[in-house]
Amino acid sequence: MLIALSIVTIDIVFENVSINYFWRPNTILMLYMSVSLFMIFKNLKIKNNIVINKIASTTLGIYLMHDGPSMYLWWNNFFDSTYILSNLRTNFYMLLIVVVIIFITGMIVDFIRQFIFKYTIDKIINKVKRIKTTFLIYKEVFDNE
Repeated sequence: MLIALSIVTIDIVFENVSINYFWRPNTILMLYMSVSLFMIFKNLKIKNNIVINKIASTTLGIYLMHDGPSMYLWWNNFFDSTYILSNLRTNFYMLLIVVVIIFITGMIVDFIRQFIFKYTIDKIINKVKRIKTTFLIYKEVFDNE
């Protein structure tokens, strides 16, 4: 309610501000909306859920994938963004479908990344940790003598 009121107030006070101003990620309003959304979920008690945890493990990858230049290829070439955004009232469901497709595709790409990392990078990291631990144990033994 407060967000809608502030948008209307800014629209009345500043006539030259377009609605696209509120979609930019680095505005005070976006900061306020982000903190508000965080505060809503902060006190929410959710039990440990395997499905939620699996989906959550992919969200950083989804963000990184769709924040880069590849997103513009998807949005402008694969999905006709000019058609979808030309009339949001009639194309609202199309927009939701596009968002879900992008999210699911991002999840699949990140699950593939996790699988590849599990058998490559994670094994290398574990070997380095074992070597480091072994070295520290020997160092401690020889330092005490």
